[in-house]
Amino acid sequence: MCRCLTVDVKVSTPRTPSQEEAINAVHAFLDQVQAQIATSIGDVQQLLVGLLNACDPEQTNSGTVNHKFQSLVLACAAEDQKKIRKKLHKWSNAIHTTKNVFE
Repeated sequence: MCRCLTVDVKVSTPRTPSQEEAINAVHAFLDQVQAQIATSIGDVQQLLVGLLNACDPEQTNSGTVNHKFQSLVLACAAEDQKKIRKKLHKWSNAIHTTKNVFE
């Protein structure tokens, strides 16, 4: 009997060229936000609220919406939109936790 030692699984999101361009723009935008996190938590927290509102399909959060980011996210594939929203929630929770620790 022969057994398999390893199994590699690769999941890819099919994207059109415009969706590929949009996800690259979103990643560049989020890299800039991540660089700002280290410098000023208070300012970034407000920015993250606007980014999360831009990703909220039901607009349940109150506050401002970053329309530039919203247009980039809407141009992405649906699976990418979910991943972006999840990443922003993680960042927001981490900032909230960090801010509470130092207060």
